[in-house]
Amino acid sequence: MRILTVIFCLSFALGQAQDLSLVTPFGVRFVNYFPSNKSAEKMTYSDIKGSCFSNKEWSPAILVLKVGQPIRLKKVKMNFYTNEVQYQDDSGKEFVALNGITMVIMINRNDTTKVGGIFRSLASLRINTTEGFAQVLNEGKTRLIKRNTTSIVKETDPFSHEPQQIFTSLIEYYIGIYSQDAVPLKTLSKASVLSIVKPTPEHEQWLKTNKNKLKSEADIAAYFTFLNKSDQSK
Repeated sequence: MRILTVIFCLSFALGQAQDLSLVTPFGVRFVNYFPSNKSAEKMTYSDIKGSCFSNKEWSPAILVLKVGQPIRLKKVKMNFYTNEVQYQDDSGKEFVALNGITMVIMINRNDTTKVGGIFRSLASLRINTTEGFAQVLNEGKTRLIKRNTTSIVKETDPFSHEPQQIFTSLIEYYIGIYSQDAVPLKTLSKASVLSIVKPTPEHEQWLKTNKNKLKSEADIAAYFTFLNKSDQSK
């Protein structure tokens, strides 16, 4: 039944989610500046090269809360620099969602019947680190988890030779198994995956038949989806 969790959550959320206007208070106003290395100077996000967001465009999303009904928002982005959920109201003002979110279901902008991405809180994924969110690339008992940690680094522009600040991302992968702490995945490789999730002869045959090398997110997520369906059928 666990493989149906996301489908259930999405259908439930679409039917039961409250509009933001019905929830007060929910967020705090987003401030698009922060102190730079010079105490008298403030920088905006536009001063930093690159992006710290999950996607360029705002997307509709369902926010599943620890307490209360899910919240439906029209324009949402994941901020990997602050580890927060940002949203925009109908007037164009930006806000940061308050704590208490366990899952963010991003909806495909072009087809609102499809899921664009699922982010769960690190605590719910049993990742022992600071607060934030990670993307779950497949659902079920065994899951591939992707965490994006964004920071700001200083570099010198190769053309102008002026100092500049750049958003840089560190991507980390984990294997999550229900009721267990998530295990870091060293590399996207067959050796790394099978050192954590031990294969049976049936599993090895599936990999061979499907020519799955376990070298990409799609490969590993497909393999884990097969494992979860196999577990359900037993």
